[in-house]
Amino acid sequence: MPSFNPKPRNYRRLFMAVAIALGSFFQASAQCTEAVEPIALFEVQMLESIEIPTVDASNHVGLDLVESAFNDLRLHKYNEWTLMLPFMEGKMLPVELESFLPFSDAFMIGRSQADNKFVEEIYRPKLLSYRVTSPGMKGTIVVMEEFVMGTIQYRGRQYDLSAIRNGADGKHVLFLLADAAYPLEFECGVDEYGPRRDVMPMGIQPPTSTANQITDCVEVAFDIDFYTYGTFGDDCYPAVEWALALLAGVNTIYTESVDALVNIQASYIHVWETTDPYNGITNDAGSMLDTFRLEWLNNSNLSGIQRDIVHLLSRRTNTGTGGIAYLDVVCSSSYAAGFSANLESGNTYNLNNYAWNLNVVGHELGHNFGSNHTHWCGWSNGPIDNCYDVEGSCSNNPQAQVGTMMSYCHAVAGGSVNLEFHPTVVAEAFVPTITSDGGCYTTCVDMTTSCQYFGCTDSGACNYDPNAVEDDGTCAYEIDGCGVCGGNNSTCSGCTDSVACNYDSEATIDDGSCFYAPPGSTCDCEYTTSFTVNLAAGDTDSQTLEAAGYVTGFNVVLNFIDTPVDNSWANEMMVGLTTPDGTCLQYGGYNLTLGCPSAGLWPSNWSTSAAGTYTATAVFDEPISGIGQWTITIMNSWASSDGASYDTDITFNGLCEGSPTVPGCMDETACNYDPNATADDGSCEFTSCAGCTDSSACNYSSEATNDDGSCEFTSCAGCTDSSACNYSPEATNDDGSCEFTSCAGCTDSSACNYSPEATNDDGSCEFTSCACPGDLDGDNQVAVNDVLLFLSDFGCVDAPCIGDATGDGITTIEDLLLMLSNFSNICK
Repeated sequence: MPSFNPKPRNYRRLFMAVAIALGSFFQASAQCTEAVEPIALFEVQMLESIEIPTVDASNHVGLDLVESAFNDLRLHKYNEWTLMLPFMEGKMLPVELESFLPFSDAFMIGRSQADNKFVEEIYRPKLLSYRVTSPGMKGTIVVMEEFVMGTIQYRGRQYDLSAIRNGADGKHVLFLLADAAYPLEFECGVDEYGPRRDVMPMGIQPPTSTANQITDCVEVAFDIDFYTYGTFGDDCYPAVEWALALLAGVNTIYTESVDALVNIQASYIHVWETTDPYNGITNDAGSMLDTFRLEWLNNSNLSGIQRDIVHLLSRRTNTGTGGIAYLDVVCSSSYAAGFSANLESGNTYNLNNYAWNLNVVGHELGHNFGSNHTHWCGWSNGPIDNCYDVEGSCSNNPQAQVGTMMSYCHAVAGGSVNLEFHPTVVAEAFVPTITSDGGCYTTCVDMTTSCQYFGCTDSGACNYDPNAVEDDGTCAYEIDGCGVCGGNNSTCSGCTDSVACNYDSEATIDDGSCFYAPPGSTCDCEYTTSFTVNLAAGDTDSQTLEAAGYVTGFNVVLNFIDTPVDNSWANEMMVGLTTPDGTCLQYGGYNLTLGCPSAGLWPSNWSTSAAGTYTATAVFDEPISGIGQWTITIMNSWASSDGASYDTDITFNGLCEGSPTVPGCMDETACNYDPNATADDGSCEFTSCAGCTDSSACNYSSEATNDDGSCEFTSCAGCTDSSACNYSPEATNDDGSCEFTSCAGCTDSSACNYSPEATNDDGSCEFTSCACPGDLDGDNQVAVNDVLLFLSDFGCVDAPCIGDATGDGITTIEDLLLMLSNFSNICK
């Protein structure tokens, strides 16, 4: 930490205690997620002419942010993933990324507001920062809440990934920074305050110090001026995220350039939400720097903030410089300060130039760490470059070239800057200065990745992480069959058949993935073939062979030469494999196809035109199999290629060359006929499958394949009509014996002639012979009680009438006469 450590006020101490308590998550174990498949975060789109950021239009690619992929990335916050980045000349560049956190464990923000109000708060950043880990590349990709920005150094050239109009409509651009169409005007003013220069001239290695033998943590406090705050719509938090994104890139540059000598982290960001003390200073960078320095030393709200360096970030263009910093002020309690201005150079279409901002901020911090410009005469071998008029007394001959971050090579027509520090700057400035004077820098907490920051914050989940700060959407609530919280049984699933080629002795749940070698072949066969060809766009070369196997993948060794030279890449070679039944897979390649499903892509280090030997192992998600003629094809799959030389050996796993010998019965009429047999072993037999094969026979056997003449049709004959009197449920063959009379009769139990033996109603039912007219009370006889009922109802004309014996709906004298004619009758 800094050599000055003023006693904080009580409320700040409380804030810091809370922050540090929360900060313990950096040392906890939390869930990290890795994207299984490469992520196509962008699609190519045409930009309007005014939006093209380069002089040569071929040095840019217009990009459209794929919303679904972006949202998935923001949701899952993958720790490791591969970005499939559309590149120049129609290429696709795989960029391997790993997350990291550019802020310290006790990160806070302060806000100076009107009426001398000052507010501090613990802030949890929303950005996702990633460091490029692909071989031969370096850089940073930052995923903001609405857009993406980053910079990549590839094959010695610096590319900028920026959002156009803050990512409006998802529009982005990737372009070659050296060919920027707008001027990158940046010259810094170096304040020659260098308290140690009198005793340690530049270029002379200091005595060995024991103060810093491991990576040192440099905590940077950022200050955002009122003008810049206003450019974010007077919203503090987007300004803070912007500043953190800058430091993420600067962190990567220093980490890669100085071999982890220092790890730069943001410890604090202060935002002026009211007019700042330097707002009125224009075109006087020295006075502005001194005013800024003194403000942080004397302002009671700022002086106690823990930091090693304080740096002002400004979008102002009237400071008189692009940036200024005190020189060689490592661990200086009073002068470890600088500022960067003109951030995000203005242009007609509002391009967020990420790489440019990193160059400015990283350059000024470089002065704090003891470095002069590269065109300074005081380096041990004179100026490192002469892009600009030299500083000092030595030969001066400015020439355009590709420079490094402490240079002005960007300011010379035809020149450019790569975001890295020259080895001389590191060896003669950074290393001696930091090693000798960096005693205030302490060891950083382990912040290689952001695993410890994100996690499940729901205490009711089985994977609750009490140390996680930001919920990453991974909360789970059920234990799977393998005992894994939120799992899908995959950790203990596999092939449980011990005779299968892919038997997994540790699997407890069979996932149906077992596969077996075709008859006559084995699981451990290998077949190696070679190609030595020069192929132009779309050209192919193929080989065929008789083989059997269950192919799970292949190993390849490619000796590649881009000839004729046209920037063809090694990864544009496509390998195709076709089975005897026409099933095919293709692997690798670019924008031409063999018409097969893709089984994968080559490693990222194949994305180059450099001649050399490239190796890879391809593993198929779904193996392919067959017996017969296989076809192996290679293709130049870049549509614009004039040619490329491929000298390659490919070894297929599980492919057995030649026609296999499979013993067995080859007689198609035998019960044990084997269609895979290639040599008759005399095992044919014809009895186990003999029987009646006539499906209409009583003794038909569905298992029989050879008819032995035993079919018979009588034991199952009979009447099969279920409505017949003599229906037989056991009969399966109808013999015409069905009859329908012996069981005919009246089946209505309420009829006078109901027959309980009848099953077929013949329509003979009658209901009169057993009727009892005049029986009004239903006791099966006509008696006095019925007469009384009649008399009580006589004259009724509104049906139903209980005295109605004739059924005409009324009670009249006719009913009485009918009743008297049947009086005393007993009904059956």
